[in-house]
Amino acid sequence: MPLFLAGVYALLRAYRSESDSRWMLAGSGVLFGFSALTRPEVQFLALILVALPIIFFTRRLGWKRMGGNALVFLIGFYMILSPWLIRNQLTYGSLQTSSIAVHKLYLFDLLYFYAHENNVSFKEAREAMRARVVAISPYGNDDPTFANAPYLRKVALDYIQERPLQFGAFYLLKTLPFFLSDGFRYVASKFDVVDVPTINITSLALKGHFRELTAVLASKAGVELLLLLVGGAFWLFINVAM
Repeated sequence: MPLFLAGVYALLRAYRSESDSRWMLAGSGVLFGFSALTRPEVQFLALILVALPIIFFTRRLGWKRMGGNALVFLIGFYMILSPWLIRNQLTYGSLQTSSIAVHKLYLFDLLYFYAHENNVSFKEAREAMRARVVAISPYGNDDPTFANAPYLRKVALDYIQERPLQFGAFYLLKTLPFFLSDGFRYVASKFDVVDVPTINITSLALKGHFRELTAVLASKAGVELLLLLVGGAFWLFINVAM
């Protein structure tokens, strides 16, 4: 996080400065590069942050300046990231920085979806999917390593593509609460700071227990959640309208 925030600061400073902007852009790229080695997701965010100024400021500042700025940033960024990418390409035949995407897709998205679809436990889902991976993987396991990533991805995508609509609905219901949570309730419950009620609305919705879901939403904890949603929607409306 400190590397990422420092990279954002340097990037904003570069676009507000005239004299040392190129050095700040290169420094921002270097910081984002180190941050991407720590958290692979940052590599995509870094590219987005480079693209946004080009989209919004090119008409005012011109293609030459904006293109040059993007090039300087990317040089700093890939100067840090490229040795790791080259290493992964030579060792595993992949230019990805990490296998975390496949790890998440297989061990979380796929297995929880399979368990839900077939009404089995997570352990039973893992055993069923492991058998499919072992059938095509020369490594004889379903460990989420770089070497095993292509086989995990194939098994996961083959299963999901057979049920794309069901998976889309499942993924949406499981992901949505992450963006609607206040965060404090989750942290308090995990660290036993205080006995805070949590509402598992996704499980009730996925199982079709809408009567129980209605009762939960009508409870005190449910009212607090609804107030959070209304407040969040109001905040979003004000920021967009401004």
